[in-house]
Amino acid sequence: MRHLVLFILSLLLCGNLLVAQSRKSIRVKAGENIAQAYSPNGFYRFPKFSNAMVFYKSGSQITGQFNYNILTGSMQFIHSSGKPLNINAPSDIDSIVFEKNVFIQDDGFLEIAAHAGPIKLLKKIIIKTRVEKIGALGLPAQSVSIDNITIYSADTDVYNLISNSDIVVMENTYWYWMEGNNILKATRGNLLKLLPLERKSSAEVYTKQHKINFDDENDLKELMASLGDK
Repeated sequence: MRHLVLFILSLLLCGNLLVAQSRKSIRVKAGENIAQAYSPNGFYRFPKFSNAMVFYKSGSQITGQFNYNILTGSMQFIHSSGKPLNINAPSDIDSIVFEKNVFIQDDGFLEIAAHAGPIKLLKKIIIKTRVEKIGALGLPAQSVSIDNITIYSADTDVYNLISNSDIVVMENTYWYWMEGNNILKATRGNLLKLLPLERKSSAEVYTKQHKINFDDENDLKELMASLGDK
């Protein structure tokens, strides 16, 4: 029986790696601050709301103080009341430009992580939360999703979030190439589709020689740097 349990667990772990290799999980005990366990910024991308310019698809622009709520996937701004609110009609937005960071809006917000000429590397983090239950042998048992924590946090301070249950915070990071309005999953094949003919061969050789992991942030940024050298 013990060997069967270990075998099943190994299958589950392998399955998770196949679904998303760029993944991490954080277990938070009941009564602990879930947001602070995730990062010093809570579930916000930046430590504080900062000046940024919003560019709309219509050509209009606005400025204000913004921050990205990773948990809800929403861009928030400081209202005149001093309360953070979600930005209206996000689908009307083209991009949001901070001093050192840029977000593209395409069925959600994606952050530009690097660029090489016309090709950009985009990053999207999706966070899920669930209640952790401990079963036999002290192993985690099947748990119940608590997506309501996302709804709850939309109108509260996501620097601080407490639950009366043990929580697992699961972070999945997804990577994409962007050229013009074309956004593709970050794979070797899709990169070659976007590169001009004279660059395809050298890029393919580089990715194989350096064994680029297309789910690893450092590998992808090194690849982008190599593309920018020529």
